Amino acid sequence: MARPQVGDRVYHTGIRANGFVEEIDDTKTRDKYKVRFYWGKYCNIRHGRWTDRPERGDKWTWCEEKYLVVTDWYHRSLILNKITSIGGRSLDRLIRRVCEIGRRKRNDGSDVVISYGQGNHRVPERVFMLNRDTILDKHFQCKLMGDMAPECSLAYPDKPEEWIIKPCVSMGGKNIRTIENGDVARGGEYYQKRFNKVREFRVHCFLWLDNPVPFIQEKIIDDKNQLCWNKKQGGRFWYIYQEGLDLPHGDKLSLANRNIMTKMAVEALKKLRYDFGGIDFGMDANGKFTIFEVNSRMGLLEQSLYTYKKVFHALRTLNIAGYRRERWQNAG
Repeated sequence: MARPQVGDRVYHTGIRANGFVEEIDDTKTRDKYKVRFYWGKYCNIRHGRWTDRPERGDKWTWCEEKYLVVTDWYHRSLILNKITSIGGRSLDRLIRRVCEIGRRKRNDGSDVVISYGQGNHRVPERVFMLNRDTILDKHFQCKLMGDMAPECSLAYPDKPEEWIIKPCVSMGGKNIRTIENGDVARGGEYYQKRFNKVREFRVHCFLWLDNPVPFIQEKIIDDKNQLCWNKKQGGRFWYIYQEGLDLPHGDKLSLANRNIMTKMAVEALKKLRYDFGGIDFGMDANGKFTIFEVNSRMGLLEQSLYTYKKVFHALRTLNIAGYRRERWQNAG
């Protein structure tokens, strides 16, 4: 692997943050590389400060070469497409900062515009946009995905003990519950057949990549009898597969299971007419998989952004006409 150079974009595997090499001091025996970080809000970085606007952050540290993984830097690439994104919330600004893409402006010549979970926008149809139309209604999502998702209904089930109630639009597992004491679905809710999971995953899928799933996380919870395993309910994420990085939990997912989820994730995005998404999978004791939902706006930390920077960088050399023509073909 080539030695990092001044200006190279890097991911620090120890601090788990994204930045660039600002200076190299060969007179030092160990910490020769001065790396300045784009964000690092939740990282233990020795110097500088973080503000609520990533572009104003100023964190940096000296570090050893062994911790640095060189990442893509579009300034040194053959640039074919101009990539921008929409949205003005903190996560949108953070993604643009770390991934080094601009904010879309009217008539700015953007070739590809990224919509990261933005339901409302004014980008004209003539401009190519990823995830232009997202589906917030999880009941409708499940209907479109068919057998890949648990059975759903708006009618009260015959065996209510085998079903749960879910809001059509929700975040963080709020108001998802079992049916008890005659509880019935209210307006904006539906019934879903309970899936007895023993493991739960989030699969990050991007249809324009040769390897459409470069990144998989597992949701870990102390009490597996708990209905929801997401972060807001006390769960946490393990990184169990991430292309380009050696992971401490990387042996906890078989290639066969990764291939099954990859095939299902691609099919789900095509059915929903998404370009990318975070697909939440459950696996039961028999190794059967189901898809609970497809997210268009996933929370991201520094290690996740290592992958998102790479996949958004790949858009710069994308054959846009070919991709637009083929992206949703052969959806079952």
